[in-house]
Amino acid sequence: MFECAALQRSSELRVLHEPMGDAWYWGSERMSSRYSPEACEKAFAKYKEATYAKVWGDVMRQPAPGQPPRTFSKDMAQYIFPLRNSSTTEVPSLPKEAADVGNPTLIPSSQLLDPSIRHTFLIRTPKKAVPSYHRLCYPGAPTGFDYWDPDEAGYREERLLFDYLRANGLDPLVLDSEDLLANPKSVMQTWCDEVQIPFEERMLSWDEGTREHFEKWAGWHEAAENSTGVGRGLKDSLTMKHGSSEQRHDLPQEVQDCIEACMEDYEYLRSFVRKAILPISDPSTRALEGWVDVATLKQDVEAGRTADEAPLSTVKTSFPRTKPYSVISPDTTLEDLEVFLDRDGVSFALVTDSNRKFVLGLVTRDDLSKFNKRRNPNGP
Repeated sequence: MFECAALQRSSELRVLHEPMGDAWYWGSERMSSRYSPEACEKAFAKYKEATYAKVWGDVMRQPAPGQPPRTFSKDMAQYIFPLRNSSTTEVPSLPKEAADVGNPTLIPSSQLLDPSIRHTFLIRTPKKAVPSYHRLCYPGAPTGFDYWDPDEAGYREERLLFDYLRANGLDPLVLDSEDLLANPKSVMQTWCDEVQIPFEERMLSWDEGTREHFEKWAGWHEAAENSTGVGRGLKDSLTMKHGSSEQRHDLPQEVQDCIEACMEDYEYLRSFVRKAILPISDPSTRALEGWVDVATLKQDVEAGRTADEAPLSTVKTSFPRTKPYSVISPDTTLEDLEVFLDRDGVSFALVTDSNRKFVLGLVTRDDLSKFNKRRNPNGP
């Protein structure tokens, strides 16, 4: 779904679909044991030369004249990791470097931390992702995955990669697919701001139909291929197969165990998702009364802690009446904004007009920090 949005910017983005999987599953340095050596030699012979250096090099290569100026590569974190409990720490084509102490991946730090890369983590709750993966792994499956392997869920590797990037001074953007489906425009705008490309409405819709882009992974992307936009035209494959979404709990114990095992890593990553804040104002005076954390509200509704029909007045966080207000407007200096955001208990600022009648935007500490870094990239 997110990848389909990127495909709408074909003149600006060269879009790659899971290229590191070539090296992970089929190349001469493959980590995965899913396919036998015989299958890799015969059925997947065209990937024989897909070493980690070659595939990574293609991802990172500079565009030729006439090609899109930037590359969008959608991939799985586990494809750049050795197998669990493996003694492997490097591959012949990409030997580790002295600076790689603590690097859990197969990609040397100098390349993984290349400043030209903007890492984005798109996460999905294991309660949906794991059953979706499990139902496509069985003998004779159109995906070619004839058995299910819980180690391929990938949440552990995703968290390890995220923590390594943060430990080295990066601040990757984390997006949740549930937020993307609920608020596609807002989430896509957030991503576009992060990678510094102008947001365009055409990223949110496309024509239905199979795309050559997904042919390498037949059977895995029917939902995306049949969609007509972000969150549009989706068919619930589990409901289609079992007749009712109420039967989703009828999962094998090993699948339930996998979901449970992945939840901690998912919740950890989700804690870094940018907050979607909905300002609440008085309908008659337009005075700001408070705000609603959309992601938290959604979780509360799904968990049954809040009813669907609950009025906003019961779920909003009200502005304290005992403290004086600080008006943050387009005329506020960056220094004053920084002072405001440094206050205890303040995580964001609502930007209004000088008379506080209209909300113009929202800014967080992270937004200000990133703006300052872009304005002064060589600064401390």
